[in-house]
Amino acid sequence: MLLVGLVWFGCWRLWLDSRYFRWIDEENNQAAGEALCYIWHRERLRVLTFSERQSGALKQYRLTMRLTGIMWLMWVLTLLMR
Repeated sequence: MLLVGLVWFGCWRLWLDSRYFRWIDEENNQAAGEALCYIWHRERLRVLTFSERQSGALKQYRLTMRLTGIMWLMWVLTLLMR
């Protein structure tokens, strides 16, 4: 159940990032940082560059895909063991 929760959270974060990057670009990165800092209460979000934001989103994507693969593998193994 923990793995399912982690995958769900990762998918939610990817969905949220896709929405953010529709609005955030190089020109309004500073304003986006202010808004994200206010929403998440993390001071570091205020000073990130646009490329750092993209890099963080890609790391989240890779982690979520790995966790999804592990979850699918566990489901298949569970079905095969029955």
